[in-house]
Amino acid sequence: MPKIHRTSRGVPVAEPSVRGLLAPEVAASSAASGNPSAIEAGVEPKGVKEILEESNKVDMYYMCRAYSEENRPGYHANEDRFYCEEHVRRRESEQVDMFIVGVLDGHDGAMAADMVADQLPSVVFNQCFLDKKKVHEAHVTAFEEIEKGLLKTGSTAGCCANSCVVWGRYLWCANLGDCRAVYIPLNSFDGSTFDTGAFCWMSRDLKATAPYEVERIRSCGWRVSDGRVEGLEPTRTIGDFDVKAKVPKGVISIVPETRMIDIIAEGRKKEKDARSVQGILVQGTDGIWDCVSGQDILNIIKTKQKSVRQLQQYLATAGKDFDPEHQVASVLERIAGDVVTLALTKGSSDDCTVILTCVSVGTPAAGG
Repeated sequence: MPKIHRTSRGVPVAEPSVRGLLAPEVAASSAASGNPSAIEAGVEPKGVKEILEESNKVDMYYMCRAYSEENRPGYHANEDRFYCEEHVRRRESEQVDMFIVGVLDGHDGAMAADMVADQLPSVVFNQCFLDKKKVHEAHVTAFEEIEKGLLKTGSTAGCCANSCVVWGRYLWCANLGDCRAVYIPLNSFDGSTFDTGAFCWMSRDLKATAPYEVERIRSCGWRVSDGRVEGLEPTRTIGDFDVKAKVPKGVISIVPETRMIDIIAEGRKKEKDARSVQGILVQGTDGIWDCVSGQDILNIIKTKQKSVRQLQQYLATAGKDFDPEHQVASVLERIAGDVVTLALTKGSSDDCTVILTCVSVGTPAAGG
């Protein structure tokens, strides 16, 4: 199974109805096409300075674990990859102010997925903290740089990417292709019952069977044939130069669709006076989502609610003695393993990878 990369230590089943802010360049076309059907516009910080100010006002702790299995028939080695890396606010405190976590679905070999896993986190960090770019812009630049490097290798490998960033109180998801991410707000760990808030689907499938992508491709002067573009199903990828050479520039795009939510605002829809809120971010490759629904994942989480509450409590009360390798995080790997097993049981024949991240964001005061 691929290793996690570290620097330091309703429930829709088909196209998700995403609640969150779309990146400016995709918002108009997505709203016009009617997908997603219900968009609640979040309020994104105006600039990096404002985000930095916000991140200094909150304490954020997280744990992530992953599970991956190669395709059941064994046609090829596992081409999925995943990563989780963090940015430390101040070296003397080791307080994390941003982390990036993602899943990658490689095809025609794993070279593209390997390059993204190795390079994307550091490029995004540099773009945000040194060049003062916002998260969407940072991903656009990172994907461009990585693809230029991949082109020099002569490889025809490609990959889809679902990359999520938590920075202060905000969660962004930059998506290329047909991996998916969903954020599940959790109620208080000391509540009388275990409950979750409304699912926040952070991405939707960007592939040749999606009407909004068919429309985009036609606007680029090309066509979709039998649900594919020159044999390729995902319509936004890194690499795939053999396909990109046959079509006009931009048909197979490297510009992600990016969405964000305010984690604290989402959590306080259930717990209005909560000083800290927790939630679980689930990211998976299409081998998962071809067979597993959001309701399936929620059912699995509920079977482990006692352990999930213990994890919530640990993160909510974390301080200078926080241990990112604490055994309390093992529940995330167990959930991830159950999700992959369910996908395989239901007949998935693709590589199956899921990464779960439990994040806790707290403010100094309840109204912070």
